Amino acid sequence: MNKIKQAIIFLMLFTFVLIIISIFMVIRMFFIKRKIFEDSLTKVYNRKYLAEIENSIDLKDYIVAIVDIDFFKHINDTYGHKVGDEILRQFAQFLKENLRQEDIIIRYGGEEFLLLLKKDRNFSNKKVLVVLERLIKAIRSIDFNNLKITASFGVNLDTDKARNLGDAIKKADLALYKAKREGRNRIEIYTEKKDEEISLSELKDIIEKDQFIFFFQPIVNLKTKEVLYYESLLRFKFKNSIIPPFKYLEMIKGTFLYSKLSRKIIEKNIEILEKNSKLNISINMSPFDLINDATISILLKTNKSIVKRLKLEVIETEDIRDYESLKMNLLKLVSYGYEIALDDFGKGYINFFYLTEVPADYIKIDGSVIKSIHKNEKHYALCKNIANFAKEMNMKVVAEFVENEEIVQKLLEVGIEYGQGYYFDKPKPLIEIIKE
Repeated sequence: MNKIKQAIIFLMLFTFVLIIISIFMVIRMFFIKRKIFEDSLTKVYNRKYLAEIENSIDLKDYIVAIVDIDFFKHINDTYGHKVGDEILRQFAQFLKENLRQEDIIIRYGGEEFLLLLKKDRNFSNKKVLVVLERLIKAIRSIDFNNLKITASFGVNLDTDKARNLGDAIKKADLALYKAKREGRNRIEIYTEKKDEEISLSELKDIIEKDQFIFFFQPIVNLKTKEVLYYESLLRFKFKNSIIPPFKYLEMIKGTFLYSKLSRKIIEKNIEILEKNSKLNISINMSPFDLINDATISILLKTNKSIVKRLKLEVIETEDIRDYESLKMNLLKLVSYGYEIALDDFGKGYINFFYLTEVPADYIKIDGSVIKSIHKNEKHYALCKNIANFAKEMNMKVVAEFVENEEIVQKLLEVGIEYGQGYYFDKPKPLIEIIKE
């Protein structure tokens, strides 16, 4: 009898130990999986988790949204990566605190978070939008690491119409793109007509895979029609089409992707100059580029023989705040030998900062002023005054958007010597320029 009791006790102990071991293994696997699928910085899910659930998730049960912190790269450049990382941590925590336990938060990109919001009878499409509106208002009012930030949301409400999770995310991505293009700090809902646009993920592919080329438009002497130099103009290759990048650059301005593209533009154009010793070109630089240390480093390591044939056109923008870094880097570039052109002059106020603080070589008057110089007395007078000022400062003036001979004659009257526009030539691929 004692032996039977002992056997029963042993069996119970053995079973208990097995249960404890099983529980331990389950807990261990939980923490291992958590470590694998958790973003180390923000402590939300990472892209590996997205890949894990991609084929098993039931789309009809979720609404897909992507939220992007506006101008995050500018925060990193201005305040440093430690501040940027802390904002990402606080932002992720904010999302966790304001969404439900059944909602899935994934760090989708550098400053992007993918939200899979669980549907139920009490969480309709209308309720989702109310929640997101509450989120975006709260983001505007909260200090993240003592800084005010804003965010843009792209939302796909009709996930049941998507082929798979990737397709549903792409459509939310398209909506996010529109939110950025329309000025950021807003929520955009996906509708079918947006499918013809380049999505943010497609734009990332274009940049990562170098699916872009350059067209070149001449800047000419208005009297002799001789070419002074060519402006290098970016074009995206997308679905057998060549697409101007303007609205897409606005979408990614101030992001890591924008900086990567800028560096590639510089490097590709330097390669073009190395292979074509008689070519003189200019490339467009935004103030964001000019406060980026990696971009400046590339320019300051460029061979001086290339620098002589590479002009930097500083484009107008009102988003910059770090004027001291901007001025310091421009002076470094001038000292290294670069010629600086102030692009879009007359369009905004920042070019007046350049005029007073940086020794520029060219002023390029914005096309909105030039195209009506023969009809608008104020534009005529403005161009005349700019030409007189430039002459005093030993600067050259280039008129953009020159469309006809009448405009050319008015430009010569006011003392402007150089022009650019379809009247002289449209932007062309490099091979056509070389043949000429």
